Amino acid sequence: MMLRNFVARFTVCLLIFWLSSADVKKNVTRDDKNEHHSKSILGTPCFVLCNCTKAKADCSRNYGKLTYVPRLPSEIRTLDFSYNDLREIQNPNFFINVTGVTSIDLSNNELTYLNKQIFLPIRSLRKFVLDNNPGLNYSTIERAVFSLEHLGTLSLRNTSLRTLPPNAFNNHSLPRLTKLSLGSNQFYLWNLSVFAQLPVLKKLYLDKTLTVRAATDFPLSKCKYLALSYSGLYGFPETCKNGHSMFPRLLTLKLLFNYISHLPNEICLPKLLKLHLGYNLIHTVVSGMFSGEFFPKMKTLNLISMPYIHDALNLHSHAFNNTALSSLYLMYNNIRFDTDKVHPDVFAGCTSLETLQVSHNYFTYISDEKFQRLFAPLLNLRTLYMGSCGIREITSNTFDTCPSLQMLSLYKNKLVSLPDGAFDKMMKLT
Repeated sequence: MMLRNFVARFTVCLLIFWLSSADVKKNVTRDDKNEHHSKSILGTPCFVLCNCTKAKADCSRNYGKLTYVPRLPSEIRTLDFSYNDLREIQNPNFFINVTGVTSIDLSNNELTYLNKQIFLPIRSLRKFVLDNNPGLNYSTIERAVFSLEHLGTLSLRNTSLRTLPPNAFNNHSLPRLTKLSLGSNQFYLWNLSVFAQLPVLKKLYLDKTLTVRAATDFPLSKCKYLALSYSGLYGFPETCKNGHSMFPRLLTLKLLFNYISHLPNEICLPKLLKLHLGYNLIHTVVSGMFSGEFFPKMKTLNLISMPYIHDALNLHSHAFNNTALSSLYLMYNNIRFDTDKVHPDVFAGCTSLETLQVSHNYFTYISDEKFQRLFAPLLNLRTLYMGSCGIREITSNTFDTCPSLQMLSLYKNKLVSLPDGAFDKMMKLT
């Protein structure tokens, strides 16, 4: 009797074990190939070659081990599929397992071809990154990408784009695109009018391209951010046409590392807040060059390091005559503040200036009289950087016209001693 009960129980255990094994086997041999899963932090299945965190699936850096997009948790909205050595995507159903994603990164895959229908299964793709795929040409990108009506951000840095035809964004393509990055593409861009076809474009990155002439026949009416650094520009962008602004809402303009030596007589940037002009060829800042007449709203001006200038940067009287200006950066410019190359009234009119960076210039032999006259107009100056300026001496009167200073940096100067009371009049200094 006991033996019969034991055999019966043993048989039941074997049956349960067999059923469990069959169930597991059934689950790991599904048609979608997702036979290997790990657990995400949400406790939902995540493919073993991916890492799922909240709404993001990181399936990157598999270097040829992952050639398809696996089925992922339904809450995934961001897919990183970079560094997977895809080469080409022929299958129109490549994204069939992630139809709910809103952001995809296919950068650094050495892609040369995209099926023009690969995004059809995705309901509302809003961000697409295709950077560092130097084998992708314009026609392939145009067929697959430019019809994505929900796309808000598109990054195509370092592809095989050589030019953009004038009608690249015609026919209402990319109607919701607000951010476009085309940097590091060695194409010649003769005119910016092509981007006026993007009705809500706010941020445009054209750095490290060959933008021969930054002009447009039609206003980029929504653009707030324009990056044209490292673009081989010999002239400042043409911002006016018949007295009207071609960039009426532009807030930030980046023009670093170009060959700009002067500004035009007419500038129409009524809302510009930040101008980055460092690493250009400006030799002399003439009177009114950055005044409120040309830049009525500008708060930040970056003029650091004009690297091809062997002589000192000249600063004329009232060069920065702008009551809106609050931050001015002039470091690494070989400026001789202690000579007549800098007019003592250079900062006249800058009554709102709060931060001034003049480190790595020369104040070596400047008199207290000129120093005080330089800084007298800066009634609201809070932060002053004067590092590595060759300063040998500070008297008890040097900073008499800087009572509002809260931070003063004098690193790497040639000071041996400081007189009593040198900083006593700066009551807010911390």
